[in-house]
Amino acid sequence: KYAPVLKYSSLRLLVAKAVRAKRVLQQGDCKNAFCNAELPEDELTVVRPPVGDPGYAKDEYWFLKKTLYGLRRSPHHWYNMITAILKDIGLTASPHDPCLYSGIIVDSPAPPSSTSSPTTTLPAKTTTTTPAPDSSRKPVHVGIYVDDFVFFSEDPTEEERFKKALSSCTVPIDWMGTVDYFLGTAFNWKRHEDGHLSVLLTQTAFTEYAAHRFAIDKLNPVPNMTPYRSGIPIDSIPPPDPHDPDLRRRTKCYQGIVGCIN
Repeated sequence: KYAPVLKYSSLRLLVAKAVRAKRVLQQGDCKNAFCNAELPEDELTVVRPPVGDPGYAKDEYWFLKKTLYGLRRSPHHWYNMITAILKDIGLTASPHDPCLYSGIIVDSPAPPSSTSSPTTTLPAKTTTTTPAPDSSRKPVHVGIYVDDFVFFSEDPTEEERFKKALSSCTVPIDWMGTVDYFLGTAFNWKRHEDGHLSVLLTQTAFTEYAAHRFAIDKLNPVPNMTPYRSGIPIDSIPPPDPHDPDLRRRTKCYQGIVGCIN
C-alpha cells in the first residue's frame, strides 16, 4: 500500500551532477496527483456523494473509477502511474533508488500512413517502430517525490523535450522553474563570472518547523544536550514501565523526532 519516495542522498547526487554540468535543477508539480490514477477492478470502492450535491438521492452511492485523496492505496497507484509515464518517454529507474530516473527522451513514433494504392484489395499491414535515440544527445535526470519532481539535462533542448513529452500526458503539470525549495531544503544558486555554478543548501526553515512541531523551540539550549542523561551509557537506562499511561505518547513523539531528522 506504500510508495517509495526520492532518497535525500539521491537529491544531493542530482544537485552535484547539475552543478558539475553548470546547470540548475528545474522543478515541476503534478496537480491533483492522487485523482489521476485508475482504480483496479479488484479494489472496488464505494463512496457517498459529496454533501450539497444537487443530484444527490437518498441511499445513493457511487463507484469510484479513479483514486482520491484519503484512500490508503492512492500513493501506490499514483507511483505506478507516474513511473509508467516516465518509462514510456524513455527514462530508466536507477537500481539504487526507484524514484531516480535518467535516459534519453524518446520521440513519438510517426503515425502510420493512410494512403494506399488503388489496385490494392487488402489493407497493407503497417508497423511502427520507435526510432533509436541519437547517441550524441544528452540524457535527462529526474527525481520524483510523490507529486513533486526535479530534473535537469546538460542540454537545455533536452529539458524542453522532456517538458513537452511530460506535458502531453493526461496529468496537468505546473512547471515551477529553478528549484528554490525542495524536500525541506532551500536552494541558493549562484552563477560565477568564470561560468561555473555553485549552490548553497540550507535547512533553516525545516529546522525551525521541526523545533516548533515538537515544542522545543522555546527550551533553553544546553551545550551537552543529548537524548539521555549526560554521562550515562544509553544501554544502562532501565526500560520504561509498561503500565505508564504516558508511555505511548512519549514513544510516538520520540519516533517522530528520530524520523524527522533522518
